[in-house]
Amino acid sequence: MILSVWTPLLVPLVAAPAARRLADVLPPRWAAWLLTATAALLAACSTAVLCLLAGAGALRLPRWRRSATSCCPWSATR
Repeated sequence: MILSVWTPLLVPLVAAPAARRLADVLPPRWAAWLLTATAALLAACSTAVLCLLAGAGALRLPRWRRSATSCCPWSATR
């Protein structure tokens, strides 16, 4: 699990040198579009991974359960 969690968060570190090389090779218009799309995709993936981590952490919290009578007293059997 550790590798699957940290890999998407570390991909932007690898993408930065690749973006510099592509920016030098491509025409300015295509380079700007590619860099913008890549940044948006990396941000979305990082956000998704952080949400999954937060969800996994939230599942470990103790759950507060109430009995049916304390939740809805009007629905108790008569």
